[in-house]
Amino acid sequence: SSSDENNDDSDVDISYGSDDNEGDLVLDLSNVGYDDDEAERRRKDAVDDDDDDEVIEEDEDNEVDKAKMHNIKNNDNDDASIGGGGGVEAELDDDHDTNEEEEDNNTGPARLSVFEQARQSLSLGCVPTVLPEREGERDQILKFMSQCIRAESPGSSLYIAGLPGTGKTASVKSCFSELKAKGEKFYPIIINSMDLSSDVHLYVKLCVALTSQKKKITKEVAFRTLKKKFTSKANLKRLPIILVIDEFDVLVSMSRKQKVIYNLAEWTCLPTSKLGLIMIANTMNLQELLLSRISSRLGHGRLFFKPYTRTQIENIIRQRLKNLKAFDEDAVRYCAAKVSVVSGDARRALEMCMKAATIANSEYTLSGENNNNENNDNNNNNNKQPPPPLPHQPCPVVMIEHVDRALELFSSTRSRAIYHLSYHEQLILCTLIIDKERTGNLETSLGNITSRYTSLCAHHDVSPSARREVITELLLRMN
Repeated sequence: SSSDENNDDSDVDISYGSDDNEGDLVLDLSNVGYDDDEAERRRKDAVDDDDDDEVIEEDEDNEVDKAKMHNIKNNDNDDASIGGGGGVEAELDDDHDTNEEEEDNNTGPARLSVFEQARQSLSLGCVPTVLPEREGERDQILKFMSQCIRAESPGSSLYIAGLPGTGKTASVKSCFSELKAKGEKFYPIIINSMDLSSDVHLYVKLCVALTSQKKKITKEVAFRTLKKKFTSKANLKRLPIILVIDEFDVLVSMSRKQKVIYNLAEWTCLPTSKLGLIMIANTMNLQELLLSRISSRLGHGRLFFKPYTRTQIENIIRQRLKNLKAFDEDAVRYCAAKVSVVSGDARRALEMCMKAATIANSEYTLSGENNNNENNDNNNNNNKQPPPPLPHQPCPVVMIEHVDRALELFSSTRSRAIYHLSYHEQLILCTLIIDKERTGNLETSLGNITSRYTSLCAHHDVSPSARREVITELLLRMN
């Protein structure tokens, strides 16, 4: 009957979860077949049995804990009778003394940390607040930027030329930082032409920088937006813009008609644009590269950066190192002399010093480990303490031989070839290496290179060259 079925169902205890299996469906069938009074009595007896088991388990745990404490006390007493200390405190003191002895014997790593500090100071990403040996050039750049901010001369443009590593881009960035520190209000924008897939991609980069547009926009939309912004009189109250185009010669070579450059030159001449243009390139012959209608609009503002001399490179290295005694003075002079004779490239000098510091660090670390191993062997054999270090023992520094070894690495044919590759060519070279390491094959397809190259550009936040023809051209040039 239905009533019997209801009674049977009421005797089945359904619960979700338990101590052992949390979240599982559990059916308690122990009380099925008994009336309510008998079932309740059986439940109480089961609960009492569980409580008794818990009490027994607690008593057993207490006895085990007491036995452990008794053993610990006996060990402490034995240690105290042997060493005359005070148990656990005596052991801690012994460990502390051992650590102090290890620190006294292992003097190498404490001294070698200066090499890592030197590497950080010499890094190209560490731009100093005060750029040495370029005070005159910085004054001219600051003067031009001030004129752009105050809109004193429409059609403001400045062409900066010089060999690689002469401080062109670093000087412009330091001027931006100085003006911002003084409270000047303007839009500083820096675009590297090596990051552009085509010349019209400059419109997209500039539009995104001015409008903070997160969505993807086409080059046509970007061009219309920029044209309206620079030609409309309603925008006279907005802040002035200083646009810096690095690697400007690359942008010039992207198109024969040079329409993008012409539009930029045209906009700088408009009073409503409030746009100042700074072009940075490695070539000196700008007039020969630009069309006549463009060069007439850009004006004749030019600034040339001469290669660094030996004395200037020495001062740059010393200014980076500051008070770090990581380099021997002869090593600094030797490095500056070698670089100044070849190119006067300060970046090459800093990279060479970083490599020399790495070589010295690994050399002194290896010698320090060997000395520690010898001291440990002598202590184990003779049970005697090693002799203390000499009080006037000189600290390890980068010597001329370390700079010479770094120079050999930079002077190899492969190193020079990689150094003179463009940024995208270096990325493609990285994709080839990654593909070889992952597949183990020396041959690959152009599709694999393109896909890996695109993902690598996305990882480094660089706009890839979407056309396969460009990638093929880069591969042929690298070959």
